[in-house]
Amino acid sequence: MMNSIKHWAILLCVSCITSALMYYLLPDGKIRKSAHIAFSLFMMMVAVSIFSNADFPDIDIDYSENIIQSYDDDLGSYIKSLAEAEVVSAIEESLESVCTADYDIDTFWQNEDNTYQLSAIVITISQADTLNIQSIKSVVSSVTGIIPEVQTK
Repeated sequence: MMNSIKHWAILLCVSCITSALMYYLLPDGKIRKSAHIAFSLFMMMVAVSIFSNADFPDIDIDYSENIIQSYDDDLGSYIKSLAEAEVVSAIEESLESVCTADYDIDTFWQNEDNTYQLSAIVITISQADTLNIQSIKSVVSSVTGIIPEVQTK
């Protein structure tokens, strides 16, 4: 392929130089104008000639069901991760007033036809917050509509 491009570039340069020399050797007038049009057409043909015998590789595009399903799965996972981040941030915001120590939030999602639905929440709290389990459950339930499972570390 590179060799073909090299030959084409040389042909284009030689054609340009030859056309220019012939153009300047012609006398002024109608002949020169006609020759200018002819040389322009000739140069366009030389420039486009690379496409006439180039052997470009065939691109095989596979629109199989696997590729489409993979795209759907990736998109669904991305949307799920965005939703999960929103849910976790809302839960963390609501727990600021209830939890005094560190906690971990795990969310579990149900997937049906790439429609993700929050199915369970597990919050792991430290021993210091064990007295606030009922408050934690009610706050998270009011935010998400799901009563969380609360575990201690």
